[in-house]
Order: sequence, then C-alpha cells, then structure tokens
Amino acid sequence: MNGRILVAYASRSGSTSEVAEKIADTLANRRVEVDLMQVKNVKDLSAYRMVVIGSGVYMGRWFPEAVNFVKKNQSALSRLPVAYFTVA
Repeated sequence: MNGRILVAYASRSGSTSEVAEKIADTLANRRVEVDLMQVKNVKDLSAYRMVVIGSGVYMGRWFPEAVNFVKKNQSALSRLPVAYFTVA
C-alpha cells in the first residue's frame, strides 16, 4: 500500500487517544505509514490516502473539535476513504 494514513482524534480523558494509538500501531505493524495526531493539530489532508477519525462522546455527541474538523475538511474528506470510531 502506498501513501500515508492519518489517525486523528479528539479526547478529553485519554481513552480515545489510547484507542487511536492502538489503531495507528496496528496499521504500522502492517507496514503502513501512519500519522497520529489530535484533530486540532491537523492542518492539511493532502498527504493522506485515507483518514481515520475518532472522538469521545459527551452527552451523546462527539466532542465539538471533532465535529468541526469533519465540517471544516468536508471537501477533502469526500475524496478520501474515511473510517470513524467513537469511544464512550
């Protein structure tokens, strides 16, 4: 497989970041180039061939920074395979 995969997440208590790390580690163990970062630190999606996005949940909703990331990057994400995960 060619190209990098981004695993981006929003976490408050650390559980979501732990799940994101496990996803990134699993991909890296399969010799996939992976970047792991909080959604608030993602500036550009052009280097990625796929994006995995995760968020913790509060009161039945994703954290606002994760929702804002998806909305802000809607155009770029529409051209890439995207997987989502939720930690509750």
